[in-house]
Amino acid sequence: MAARQQQQLDSQHQLLSAREQRLHFLKQSGSGSVGLGGGPDGAVPPGGAPGAAPGAAPPTAADVERLRRLHERVDAQEQKLRKLRALRGQVDGKKLSNAALSEYLH
Repeated sequence: MAARQQQQLDSQHQLLSAREQRLHFLKQSGSGSVGLGGGPDGAVPPGGAPGAAPGAAPPTAADVERLRRLHERVDAQEQKLRKLRALRGQVDGKKLSNAALSEYLH
């Protein structure tokens, strides 16, 4: 049973690490990065994108909507990350408890 719990802990730790990396990447990439453009291939439509150089065309309604959705996704990822960190704390507590019980039994 302890081996199964350890495997689950390792799996959750890997998932948390992957989500933290993804969140970090999303924060670093900003709104004008590759893959966040207007077209299905991630290409930036004519006229620029949000965050374009000063003097460029103002953002279109589609750009504003895309930016809003990106912010919502980042917020959702941050909320998931907070939940995962809380779970990590619970898992660490269980690890300590299991280690103490194992030591007591041996």
